[in-house]
Amino acid sequence: MAFADSMKKATAGLYGEVRVTLALDRDATRDNLHRLVDKVAMEVHPRDTFILFAAAHGAAENAWFYLIPQDYQNGPPGTLAERAIGQDDLQDWLANRIKARKAIVLLDTCESGALIAGHRRSRIDSVASEAGVGRLHEATGRPVLTATASGQAAGEGVIAGSREGHGFFTWAVLDALRHSDTNGNGLIELSELAAHVQTVVPKVAAGIVVRAASAVPATDKQTARFGSRGEDFAVAHRLQ
Repeated sequence: MAFADSMKKATAGLYGEVRVTLALDRDATRDNLHRLVDKVAMEVHPRDTFILFAAAHGAAENAWFYLIPQDYQNGPPGTLAERAIGQDDLQDWLANRIKARKAIVLLDTCESGALIAGHRRSRIDSVASEAGVGRLHEATGRPVLTATASGQAAGEGVIAGSREGHGFFTWAVLDALRHSDTNGNGLIELSELAAHVQTVVPKVAAGIVVRAASAVPATDKQTARFGSRGEDFAVAHRLQ
């Protein structure tokens, strides 16, 4: 909700119209997410810009990423492939259904770095095999910014020096809309957004924020990851 609200404010005037489609709580089931993507795909034109933002659970199995829907129930091996939103589903959404020339994927989930890792990794982020797997940004041509490296958990909580409770990645994205305009042109470019988030997430996870009035004890390591093959472009206006 905070991301949707901030993006509507930050993109006002940059685009002719901003449409937000939310899938919250009980609406974020596997079947409904597929339906919503189908619905949005019918409305999106090549000249549009599309942003997929997910703050949810995520898991990687055999170096393959899965977005966990609200109605997921754990089970025996193979359950993720049957009941979750797999990396192949995301690839189909972004490469085949969404026709917008410009698109960004922002994932605030555990183990989301598996989408851009490029080779198999264990759950402790050490190389388990050199057998290659598809990188989502290469398979779809869409830039992908993830909350974690492969094998890492995505933290959340009250951010040090603030009273705001968010996922660390989500807070860094929101912070980027206000503070990542490094070239001073009043716009937040994709490269600026990604660089800011990658800088801020580890600091937030460690309880150290550049503008924080105080710090909290360090937590587990968390490092955002970015993969892109496309050109840079303005995502939003800088928020004041």
